[in-house]
Amino acid sequence: MSLMKSVVLVFASLAVNIAYSADINPSIQKYWSIAEQKKLDQDITWQRLMYANKNHKSDVTYSGYFISENGKNNLKEELKADISALFMPAQDNQSIRCKFPARSQWLMQKVGIQENELPQVKCSEFENWIGQIKPHKATLIYATDFMGNPSSMFGHTLLRLDPKDQQQLNLVSYAVNYAATVAGNDNWSYAWKGLTGQYPGEYSLMPYYRKVKEYGDFESRDLWEYELNLTPEETRFLVAHIWEMQHVSFPYYFVSDNCAYRLLGLVDLVKPESHLQEKFTHASIPMETIKSMQ
Repeated sequence: MSLMKSVVLVFASLAVNIAYSADINPSIQKYWSIAEQKKLDQDITWQRLMYANKNHKSDVTYSGYFISENGKNNLKEELKADISALFMPAQDNQSIRCKFPARSQWLMQKVGIQENELPQVKCSEFENWIGQIKPHKATLIYATDFMGNPSSMFGHTLLRLDPKDQQQLNLVSYAVNYAATVAGNDNWSYAWKGLTGQYPGEYSLMPYYRKVKEYGDFESRDLWEYELNLTPEETRFLVAHIWEMQHVSFPYYFVSDNCAYRLLGLVDLVKPESHLQEKFTHASIPMETIKSMQ
């Protein structure tokens, strides 16, 4: 069974329920007002959760990432729809709190929604998934360059997630990887497509030992470790967001919008005061991005 198991939301039914509930549930109106007063749709964390661009529209193309039908183009409308969705009863694993645990947690904290105000939910799929990972701290891993692959000529970065008080080798930890998904045999056009963003880039999560075997045993690459200054709460929030990113992809560019650039975005998400991605507008060389975090 894949660790990144899909969760399905019945969006059409949810949208109808949201519209109906907003008319009869004063709590929704109350929290909409709080969000409006705080201008949460302009909050940097909300903008980053939505992958907002300079036009304040989302770069995410997967429609399932949004509750509102127009959420991609109107992040304020999406925020209101998400608040409404928190109050909707749902079947097991279909609540917004199961589908988008990081987003839901952030909204509840920002507007002051208490869990006892909401319908009970069962998110066994997410809880089992994150229970296997047990994220407590995060370490940035840098794999040195590999000339046998154009996408790795400048090295590669990924995140290792370690549980609390780990006594065993960190090979039992998990790794967050962002890479281009290449289908079929593209040998002759691989480099060109990678340089021009013709491959989808996607997050994945896997046992760390697989990456060690790939880089160390198969490619003879050195691995360097840099522990990140993240709290256990920030680390768990980051991992919960990875769960939200199932089915989401972005155009992958070997030199700019690559593994290093997207991992900087994850750090920016949990550290609102940081603006690491903004430092790399043209080229994101893995070693240079590591230096930016020191």
